[in-house]
Amino acid sequence: MITMKRRLNLDSKDPNYILLKEIFKIIDSRKSQEILASYGFKNLNKRRFTFKSFL
Repeated sequence: MITMKRRLNLDSKDPNYILLKEIFKIIDSRKSQEILASYGFKNLNKRRFTFKSFL
């Protein structure tokens, strides 16, 4: 069975787009970098890119 994934509408009023923008803000925040570093993550810029690409 083939299913189609819902595409993200890049309309600034789209709730999915707004949610994704907020998630990216959290991932890019200084606090999240500190948390990741405390768990031993190295190369945080690469990790943030990886997290974003999985979303």
